[in-house]
Amino acid sequence: MVGLCHDTAGWGGDTTPVEGLSVARRGIAHFQAARLRALRAARGLTQGELATAIEVGRRSVTLWETGGRAPDLAVLVRLVAVLGCDIADLVVVPAQERTLLSLRILSGLSQEAAATALGWSRQTLYAVETGERAPSDDQRATLARVYRCAAADVSAAAVVTADLRHRDLQAKLHSSPDSR
Repeated sequence: MVGLCHDTAGWGGDTTPVEGLSVARRGIAHFQAARLRALRAARGLTQGELATAIEVGRRSVTLWETGGRAPDLAVLVRLVAVLGCDIADLVVVPAQERTLLSLRILSGLSQEAAATALGWSRQTLYAVETGERAPSDDQRATLARVYRCAAADVSAAAVVTADLRHRDLQAKLHSSPDSR
């Protein structure tokens, strides 16, 4: 799984047909359970205290810390605020696997918030994040500004996103009944 989101909750309908960018119902991919546990302990918080601070049940924190689930983006943003860390401290995506979607998640923006900040429609952002449409040079510069990352990171993520879409389309083509 190269994409970053595994959960439609809190994503305003972010669903992606591209396999490498797919959305399931388990929270943010690449979420680091052990890091959450260590950061919580370092802050001297119990699971219950953290749960109360971010307005979730203690069971959710337990599931996140054991790797049974991962939080959605809205909760992740609250988590990092309470723990005094960055999203990248809890979500580690290897550089060679970063997609345009993962850059958005690492910036802490929902699809709706990112589209608004970019001055794009959600449909345009969706098309760019799924590799359906390659971002222009100007769009890449805008993405870098809004996501607070280097333009080179956006360019590299655009290549990964396009490659994933290409592989997914090839796999679908070869697995279709007409191709046999």
